[in-house]
Amino acid sequence: MSAAASGPVTREDIRAHGRGLLNVGYVACLLGAVVMLVGRFRTGAPPWLVYVGLSGIVFGWGLFAFVSWSRFALARRRAQGTRTKTVDKT
Repeated sequence: MSAAASGPVTREDIRAHGRGLLNVGYVACLLGAVVMLVGRFRTGAPPWLVYVGLSGIVFGWGLFAFVSWSRFALARRRAQGTRTKTVDKT
């Protein structure tokens, strides 16, 4: 969501924020697990494939953490934007 967008941030906006990166994280974890299993159990596979697969899984979890943190920041901005300050106009 861009800063120029008008209107309040809704719950659906927060859930939609970073959905593409979240999907990339799922795919990275899946591919990392497959590569790690191939490196571990396939005959003749180089042993370094296990570490490549593990790094793919760590990258996927890093994307999960990044999206969660950015959603938290967006929700916090939403909560701060809904607070109203009373101004004494006397």
